[in-house]
Amino acid sequence: MLKFLSKPAVRLVDRYLPDPFIFVLLLTLVAAAAAIGVERQTPLAVMRFWGDGFWNLLTFSMQMLLILVTGFMLASSPPVKRMLQQLAGRANNAGSAIILVTLVSLVASWINWGFGLVVGALFAKELARLVRVDYRLLVASAYSGFVVWHGGLAGSIPLTIATDGHFTADQIGVIGTGAPSSPSSTWPSWPACSSVFPWSIA
Repeated sequence: MLKFLSKPAVRLVDRYLPDPFIFVLLLTLVAAAAAIGVERQTPLAVMRFWGDGFWNLLTFSMQMLLILVTGFMLASSPPVKRMLQQLAGRANNAGSAIILVTLVSLVASWINWGFGLVVGALFAKELARLVRVDYRLLVASAYSGFVVWHGGLAGSIPLTIATDGHFTADQIGVIGTGAPSSPSSTWPSWPACSSVFPWSIA
C-alpha cells in the first residue's frame, strides 16, 4: 500500500526536484531582496551582512562537525559493529529488516542525533547485504529516528533552555530538564513511535 502511494511522488521528485544548491541561491536572493526592499538596506550593506553572518556560523559548523565525527567513531567502534551484525542476523525477510532498522534508528537517535544518523545508515547497509529489500525504503527507515531525536538526550532546544544564561533567558528563564519538554518527560511517546513507525513502514 505504501509503495503504491509513494511511487507517483517518487517519480515526480526524480523528474522535477532541482538541485538543493538552487534553493540555497534562490533563498539568498529572496533574503537580499527583502533586506533591500523592506529594510531599506543598500546592496553593499546586504553583502556585508551576508559575509559577516556566514563566518559567524563557523562555531556552529564546527559543533555539528564534531557531533557527526564522534557519532561516526562511536557507530564504527567494534562493540557497536558487533551488536549491529548480531541484530542484522535476526532479519529473515524484508519486513523484519525494515522493523529492525526503524527500531535501531529510534533508539540511537534518542541517544544522540549524530549517533543515530550514522548508526541507521550503517545498519541499513549491513542489512542490505543479507536481506533482499527495497534499499530506498530501508534508507527511509534508517532516518525515521529523527522523529524522536529532539525529545531525546541531545535535543538542542531542551538543552539550550536548561542552560544558565541562554539567549532567551530574560523572556522564559531557565527551564530545567524535568520540564514537560525535556527528554525525561517524553518517554510516554516512545511506545507509540516504536509500535506505529516500524509496522507502518514495513
